[in-house]
Amino acid sequence: MNRNKKLLSFLVVLVAATMLISTVKADTVITTTTFNLAFQTGEAFAYQDIGQAITLTFTVSDGNLTASTTLNTDDTGGTLTITPTTSGVIMVTATDTNYTLYINGAAQLGGTVAFTNGATTIISWLYNNIVLPDYPAILNVKPFWMYLMSGNFLGFLGAIFLSAFLLQDILVGVICMLFLIPIYLRTRSLLLLCILWILIGGSIILIAPGLSALALLFLILGVAGVFWRLVRN
Repeated sequence: MNRNKKLLSFLVVLVAATMLISTVKADTVITTTTFNLAFQTGEAFAYQDIGQAITLTFTVSDGNLTASTTLNTDDTGGTLTITPTTSGVIMVTATDTNYTLYINGAAQLGGTVAFTNGATTIISWLYNNIVLPDYPAILNVKPFWMYLMSGNFLGFLGAIFLSAFLLQDILVGVICMLFLIPIYLRTRSLLLLCILWILIGGSIILIAPGLSALALLFLILGVAGVFWRLVRN
């Protein structure tokens, strides 16, 4: 009995945690406070945009870079604002040519950026063609795949939980729980409950793909419960 209570508590915590997860769009960086950079000649730092499959590298090619900095990015590009206390040159390179570089608002054909002590320099880039991820056609959960493709597993869980309680999902979920709760109260078997979650989730995917968010929620709860039971045993 005590073990079942612990398992039930774990599942409740899992559901509650997904409610608290932020669904901020991946690959968006907004620095609310200024941070400092300190690099010597030959050293570099980089920004990786997983969604656009591009990495921009900023290499100090001349002098040393000591600066206060802000960084803002979204799906269209990004802006790196530096206020240096030194002077030198930064070389901007990328793993792809699908972008246009701007220095203080002016297009830059090359990647050479000169910076001067005390003068704010704004390095920005815009993607020429926005690459949209090729989501799997399986299931009706395309918006969720962007989280997994960007490595944001917690955002994936949060998006599933929030979507599972929209439109018809909540009705089907309530109907399922009207049967599942009495079964659990009668058998006191959380393992049986987890197996039923997995079976119901799989059945919903096959029969009603439009309810895939609810189905994935059931599958996650069921698999998590079975895994926890195996670990505890």
